[in-house]
Amino acid sequence: MNKNRIGKKALCVISLAAVLGIGSTLSVYAFNQKDSLNAIKTAEENDDKVLELNHTQSDKEETVYVITQKDGSTQKIIVSEWLKNPDKKAVLTDSTNLKNLVNVKGNETFTQNGSTVTWNAGGNDIYYQGTVEKQLPVDIKITYTLDGKAVKADEIRGKSGKLVIRLDYTNNAKSTATVNGKQENMYVPFFVVSAAILNNDSFRNVTVTNGKLINDGDKSVIAGMALPGMQENLGIGKDVIDLPDSIEITADVTDFEAPTFLSVATNEIFNKVEMGNISSVDELKEKLSQLSEASKQLVQGSDALYQGIAVLQSKTGALTDGIDRLYDGSGELKAGAYTLANGAKELTAGAGALANGAQELTGGISELNQGLAYIESNGAGLVGGAKQVFDTLLATANAQISAAGITVPTLTTDNYATVITSVINNISGDSMEAQAARASLQNILTQLNTYNEFYQGIIAYTNGVANVKAGSDRLTVGANELTAGAQSLYSGMNELNAGAGALSSGADNLNSGMASLKDNTALLVDGINQLLSGSKELNEGMTKFNDEGIEKLINALNSVDAGSLIDRISALSELSRSYQSFGGKDDTRTGSVKFIYRS
Repeated sequence: MNKNRIGKKALCVISLAAVLGIGSTLSVYAFNQKDSLNAIKTAEENDDKVLELNHTQSDKEETVYVITQKDGSTQKIIVSEWLKNPDKKAVLTDSTNLKNLVNVKGNETFTQNGSTVTWNAGGNDIYYQGTVEKQLPVDIKITYTLDGKAVKADEIRGKSGKLVIRLDYTNNAKSTATVNGKQENMYVPFFVVSAAILNNDSFRNVTVTNGKLINDGDKSVIAGMALPGMQENLGIGKDVIDLPDSIEITADVTDFEAPTFLSVATNEIFNKVEMGNISSVDELKEKLSQLSEASKQLVQGSDALYQGIAVLQSKTGALTDGIDRLYDGSGELKAGAYTLANGAKELTAGAGALANGAQELTGGISELNQGLAYIESNGAGLVGGAKQVFDTLLATANAQISAAGITVPTLTTDNYATVITSVINNISGDSMEAQAARASLQNILTQLNTYNEFYQGIIAYTNGVANVKAGSDRLTVGANELTAGAQSLYSGMNELNAGAGALSSGADNLNSGMASLKDNTALLVDGINQLLSGSKELNEGMTKFNDEGIEKLINALNSVDAGSLIDRISALSELSRSYQSFGGKDDTRTGSVKFIYRS
């Protein structure tokens, strides 16, 4: 049986999440391992935008920074805590397992009695960090294979060959949950995203499993995802759906240097999962069955639409010539109406068929126009969402530059490249600090340029949809006029049986309609060409949606005990909501935690 795979749209989301994660910790790249504490402090000070994106509502937000060796083994754990003080209290009390506490954003003092810490907050939020030695909920193991031989990263530095880098994720956080009325040991659900930037001079022919690769010519950005322990949690076999717990990168390498991996592990996305709206499994299956039938009909309809428009497009030359001849003929018809009396019955039958065909064409174009209008209406939201993400990245970059003590104008989509390049050029000297500052700013510029390409692509896409919609609108006008003219012709032919005078009136109406159609022939042909391209994309998209989305979803549901699955998902959500802190917290507070690994 074929295993389900991650869809391209899901990978795009994963890639975007990885970009945001990298953006929030860009400063980590600018420091070597001995300066990790300062790097983490800088990343924490610039983390506000990421916190806003998470929309967390907890009283205590915790970020765990994990510094690891090249093989993923833990070297140091530093935990940053944000105690919120919405009531502006003078004193805040917290519970923690951390040692070596340091206030990282203010001058507030504290006293500690065992695990209880009392802060002289003075109405402020408190930001502090400390260290801890305990098992992480998720471990990352990084292994290297060169030309089929297992090696360590340091052993192959500067070497070349066929390289495989594998990241395996192990979930260590087990707890008891209630499933189908019974107690079971389940893993706290964690979603892990890992990212790395590879130099194309050293890494070529790069592929990645369970992830996404973005290549800008100079660098390849790798972003992958994993759900460690989720396969066991859901009780689903890998032959039904393979939930990833590893990432594997393959490349041809020259003069190898181990890349830096940044990973983010979070359970927050599982906290909002609710299954209460599903009243029964049978109802869910019935709805999915209806969805499957509807999807198949859409595939068939989109294929028929494409085939029909392809035929229409191949006949546009003949159509243009025919419209010209029709226009000329309508004038002659008007002048010779009385001479056509003997063929009135046959002409009436033909005019009726033309009117029916024109009406069906108008209806089909109207339905297509509604579909294009729906796509176009969502274009502004798509551009707006991409712009919002861009603005967030710019704001984060601005904050990072300001944190480095550099004053620059507010970064915008139009000026960021000029501003950052100017700052880089103005940093002189060969000191480690100057080199690090220039490298950090260059990383920020590279990330913004990469996202700008994506953003410009979104704009180009929405503009293309708008152009197709405009062509469709013009086609609608022409088709409506054709329908009106054909109906007038049919009416005239009926009246022709009663008298040549009535035929003359109908021929005159036909002549006017054909004049309008002739004037819009070029627009009609352009619209047909755009419709052909759009209908092909629509058919391909509907086929892929049915095969990779609807059918796999139904097959997966039919292959498992859906009732048990729903109960397990509910139990996992409850289990996730109960995991709120790694460094410890007061029971009166709500908490949230995410883990950032630097390998």
